[in-house]
Formats: sequence, structure tokens, C-alpha cells
Amino acid sequence: MFTSAELWQTVKTLGIQFDYHESDLYIPVCGATRELIKKYEHRQNVTVFRSEKDGKQWYDIPFAFMPYWETRNQLGLIRRVCSNTFMGQKTNHGI
Repeated sequence: MFTSAELWQTVKTLGIQFDYHESDLYIPVCGATRELIKKYEHRQNVTVFRSEKDGKQWYDIPFAFMPYWETRNQLGLIRRVCSNTFMGQKTNHGI
């Protein structure tokens, strides 16, 4: 079974076309991606939609676009650091 991170890495490694919206990953429906989705641990949450751009079917894989989470984690660290200091002095504030 693939985790979300492993699925994302496989999509990149295989050069599969993708798109995304916030944390949702979109990949086209085809033989290769069907096999990936069969092995995905959260496959029960995956849906299919028809793209208005190209008229083709795509998988919508919730929460699987890993760069979104990497960016959020980095921003969370920045917010914690920034919210805990003021002019170099530690404060009692936190997120």
C-alpha cells in the first residue's frame, strides 16, 4: 500500500501529468494510474471527475499534494518563531 507521500513521489518519479488545488492532487485516469490508485491506502476517498479544461477523466486525491503540506509546515514553524519573539525578546504568545 502506498501512503500519500509515496503516491506523490511515484507520480513525480514516473513523470505522470498532475494538477492540484491546495492539498488535493489530480492525476489523469489511465491504466498506469488505475494501478497506483488500487495500491493507495486511502483509495476509498479518491473520486473521479471530468475536467472542464480537457474533457478527460481525472482522479481527485484528497490531501495527497505533498508540497502543500511541506509549505504549511514551514509556514507553521515561521509563525511559531515569529509569534514567540518581539524585538529579540521571548513573549508569552503562541499559536
